[in-house]
Amino acid sequence: MAADDTLLSYKQLLQELGQLCTRKQTGTALIATQENMLVRVILDRGRIISLTVGSKSGQDAIPLVRAVKAGRLRFSEGGATVTREAEALPPTDKLLQLLGGNVGAPAPAGAAVGAAVLTQIEDALIEHLGPMGSLIWREQLNAAADARTPAGLARAIEAAAKQIGDPGKIQRFKEQALKLLKSG
Repeated sequence: MAADDTLLSYKQLLQELGQLCTRKQTGTALIATQENMLVRVILDRGRIISLTVGSKSGQDAIPLVRAVKAGRLRFSEGGATVTREAEALPPTDKLLQLLGGNVGAPAPAGAAVGAAVLTQIEDALIEHLGPMGSLIWREQLNAAADARTPAGLARAIEAAAKQIGDPGKIQRFKEQALKLLKSG
Protein backbone atom coordinates (compact mmCIF):
# COMPACT_ATOMS: atom_id res chain seq x y z
CA MET A 1 0.00 0.00 0.00
CA ALA A 2 1.32 3.43 -0.92
CA ALA A 3 2.04 5.98 1.77
CA ASP A 4 -0.82 8.35 2.59
CA ASP A 5 0.94 11.42 1.20
CA THR A 6 1.94 9.84 -2.11
CA LEU A 7 0.06 11.20 -5.10
CA LEU A 8 -1.04 8.23 -7.22
CA SER A 9 -2.31 8.21 -10.78
CA TYR A 10 -5.86 6.96 -11.38
CA LYS A 11 -4.48 3.66 -12.64
CA GLN A 12 -2.36 3.28 -9.49
CA LEU A 13 -5.36 4.12 -7.29
CA LEU A 14 -7.37 1.38 -9.01
CA GLN A 15 -4.48 -1.05 -8.61
CA GLU A 16 -4.30 -0.28 -4.88
CA LEU A 17 -8.06 -0.72 -4.56
CA GLY A 18 -7.87 -3.97 -6.51
CA GLN A 19 -5.14 -5.22 -4.20
CA LEU A 20 -7.30 -4.48 -1.16
CA CYS A 21 -10.05 -6.56 -2.77
CA THR A 22 -7.67 -9.38 -3.67
CA ARG A 23 -6.39 -9.49 -0.08
CA LYS A 24 -10.01 -9.70 1.12
CA GLN A 25 -9.65 -6.60 3.29
CA THR A 26 -12.49 -5.14 5.37
CA GLY A 27 -12.56 -1.42 6.04
CA THR A 28 -12.79 1.98 4.37
CA ALA A 29 -10.60 3.33 1.61
CA LEU A 30 -10.61 7.11 1.33
CA ILE A 31 -9.22 8.73 -1.80
CA ALA A 32 -8.56 12.47 -1.65
CA THR A 33 -8.38 13.44 -5.30
CA GLN A 34 -6.32 16.05 -7.05
CA GLU A 35 -9.68 17.58 -8.08
CA ASN A 36 -10.65 18.13 -4.39
CA MET A 37 -13.16 15.29 -4.26
CA LEU A 38 -13.34 12.62 -1.61
CA VAL A 39 -14.04 9.08 -2.77
CA ARG A 40 -15.13 6.62 -0.07
CA VAL A 41 -15.05 2.90 -0.78
CA ILE A 42 -16.23 0.47 1.88
CA LEU A 43 -14.96 -3.09 1.61
CA ASP A 44 -16.28 -6.20 3.32
CA ARG A 45 -13.93 -9.18 2.99
CA GLY A 46 -12.72 -7.88 -0.37
CA ARG A 47 -16.16 -7.00 -1.74
CA ILE A 48 -16.93 -3.38 -2.50
CA ILE A 49 -20.21 -2.76 -0.69
CA SER A 50 -20.33 1.04 -0.87
CA LEU A 51 -19.00 3.68 -3.26
CA THR A 52 -19.57 7.37 -2.51
CA VAL A 53 -18.32 10.61 -4.05
CA GLY A 54 -19.83 13.76 -2.55
CA SER A 55 -23.61 13.37 -2.63
CA LYS A 56 -23.49 10.57 -5.23
CA SER A 57 -23.38 6.95 -4.17
CA GLY A 58 -23.62 3.49 -5.68
CA GLN A 59 -23.67 3.36 -9.47
CA ASP A 60 -24.28 7.13 -9.66
CA ALA A 61 -20.77 7.65 -8.26
CA ILE A 62 -19.00 5.61 -10.97
CA PRO A 63 -18.74 8.43 -13.57
CA LEU A 64 -17.35 10.77 -10.89
CA VAL A 65 -14.72 8.22 -9.89
CA ARG A 66 -13.77 7.70 -13.54
CA ALA A 67 -13.14 11.46 -13.82
CA VAL A 68 -10.39 11.28 -11.18
CA LYS A 69 -6.89 12.01 -12.51
CA ALA A 70 -4.84 11.41 -9.37
CA GLY A 71 -5.17 11.29 -5.61
CA ARG A 72 -3.99 10.02 -2.25
CA LEU A 73 -5.36 6.80 -0.77
CA ARG A 74 -5.74 5.96 2.90
CA PHE A 75 -7.18 2.64 4.10
CA SER A 76 -8.56 2.09 7.59
CA GLU A 77 -9.26 -1.47 8.63
CA GLY A 78 -12.44 -2.07 10.51
CA GLY A 79 -15.99 -3.27 10.39
CA ALA A 80 -17.99 -2.72 7.26
CA THR A 81 -21.67 -1.90 7.34
CA VAL A 82 -23.81 -3.15 4.48
CA THR A 83 -25.76 -0.27 3.00
CA ARG A 84 -28.77 -0.10 0.76
CA GLU A 85 -26.57 0.99 -2.15
CA ALA A 86 -24.71 -2.34 -1.93
CA GLU A 87 -27.63 -3.90 -3.72
CA ALA A 88 -27.25 -1.36 -6.55
CA LEU A 89 -23.55 -2.02 -7.12
CA PRO A 90 -22.43 -4.66 -9.58
CA PRO A 91 -20.18 -7.46 -8.28
CA THR A 92 -16.74 -6.18 -7.27
CA ASP A 93 -14.88 -7.61 -10.29
CA LYS A 94 -17.37 -6.00 -12.67
CA LEU A 95 -17.31 -2.72 -10.72
CA LEU A 96 -13.51 -2.57 -10.95
CA GLN A 97 -13.79 -3.18 -14.68
CA LEU A 98 -16.36 -0.38 -15.02
CA LEU A 99 -14.00 1.90 -13.14
CA GLY A 100 -11.21 1.25 -15.57
CA GLY A 101 -9.81 -2.20 -15.91
CA ASN A 102 -8.70 -5.48 -14.47
CA VAL A 103 -6.76 -4.16 -11.52
CA GLY A 104 -6.63 -6.87 -8.94
CA ALA A 105 -9.86 -8.78 -9.09
CA PRO A 106 -9.84 -11.64 -11.56
CA ALA A 107 -11.97 -11.33 -14.65
CA PRO A 108 -14.97 -13.62 -14.84
CA ALA A 109 -14.27 -17.10 -16.17
CA GLY A 110 -14.38 -17.23 -19.95
CA ALA A 111 -14.08 -13.48 -20.32
CA ALA A 112 -12.99 -12.71 -23.84
CA VAL A 113 -13.37 -8.95 -24.01
CA GLY A 114 -10.98 -6.75 -22.05
CA ALA A 115 -11.95 -3.83 -19.84
CA ALA A 116 -10.08 -1.41 -22.10
CA VAL A 117 -12.43 -2.29 -24.96
CA LEU A 118 -15.47 -1.80 -22.72
CA THR A 119 -14.17 1.63 -21.74
CA GLN A 120 -13.49 2.58 -25.38
CA ILE A 121 -17.01 1.54 -26.39
CA GLU A 122 -18.42 3.55 -23.50
CA ASP A 123 -16.38 6.56 -24.64
CA ALA A 124 -17.77 6.13 -28.17
CA LEU A 125 -21.33 6.11 -26.79
CA ILE A 126 -20.59 9.24 -24.75
CA GLU A 127 -19.43 10.90 -27.99
CA HIS A 128 -22.90 10.35 -29.46
CA LEU A 129 -25.10 10.76 -26.36
CA GLY A 130 -23.11 12.97 -24.02
CA PRO A 131 -22.67 12.08 -20.33
CA MET A 132 -25.84 9.96 -20.33
CA GLY A 133 -23.95 7.52 -22.53
CA SER A 134 -22.04 6.32 -19.49
CA LEU A 135 -25.25 5.51 -17.61
CA ILE A 136 -26.84 3.81 -20.60
CA TRP A 137 -23.71 1.75 -21.27
CA ARG A 138 -23.52 0.65 -17.64
CA GLU A 139 -27.20 -0.35 -17.72
CA GLN A 140 -26.67 -2.43 -20.85
CA LEU A 141 -23.63 -4.17 -19.36
CA ASN A 142 -25.49 -4.91 -16.14
CA ALA A 143 -28.54 -6.19 -18.04
CA ALA A 144 -26.53 -8.63 -20.18
CA ALA A 145 -25.45 -11.70 -18.25
CA ASP A 146 -22.84 -12.46 -20.91
CA ALA A 147 -21.72 -8.87 -21.59
CA ARG A 148 -18.04 -9.85 -21.43
CA THR A 149 -18.35 -12.22 -24.38
CA PRO A 150 -18.25 -10.89 -27.94
CA ALA A 151 -21.82 -12.06 -28.65
CA GLY A 152 -23.19 -10.58 -25.42
CA LEU A 153 -21.31 -7.35 -25.99
CA ALA A 154 -22.66 -7.10 -29.55
CA ARG A 155 -26.19 -7.32 -28.08
CA ALA A 156 -25.33 -4.63 -25.51
CA ILE A 157 -23.99 -2.41 -28.31
CA GLU A 158 -27.19 -2.90 -30.31
CA ALA A 159 -29.37 -2.06 -27.29
CA ALA A 160 -27.29 1.01 -26.44
CA ALA A 161 -27.40 2.21 -30.05
CA LYS A 162 -31.21 2.28 -29.95
CA GLN A 163 -30.97 5.01 -27.29
CA ILE A 164 -29.18 7.41 -29.65
CA GLY A 165 -32.17 8.25 -31.83
CA ASP A 166 -30.39 9.79 -34.83
CA PRO A 167 -29.95 7.14 -37.58
CA GLY A 168 -26.61 8.58 -38.73
CA LYS A 169 -25.22 8.66 -35.20
CA ILE A 170 -26.55 5.15 -34.55
CA GLN A 171 -24.69 3.84 -37.58
CA ARG A 172 -21.45 5.64 -36.67
CA PHE A 173 -21.59 4.38 -33.07
CA LYS A 174 -22.25 0.80 -34.14
CA GLU A 175 -19.38 0.93 -36.63
CA GLN A 176 -17.01 2.35 -33.98
CA ALA A 177 -18.10 -0.11 -31.32
CA LEU A 178 -17.96 -3.19 -33.56
CA LYS A 179 -14.53 -2.13 -34.83
CA LEU A 180 -13.35 -1.86 -31.22
CA LEU A 181 -14.91 -5.22 -30.41
CA LYS A 182 -13.08 -6.88 -33.30
CA SER A 183 -9.75 -5.27 -32.34
CA GLY A 184 -10.10 -6.20 -28.66
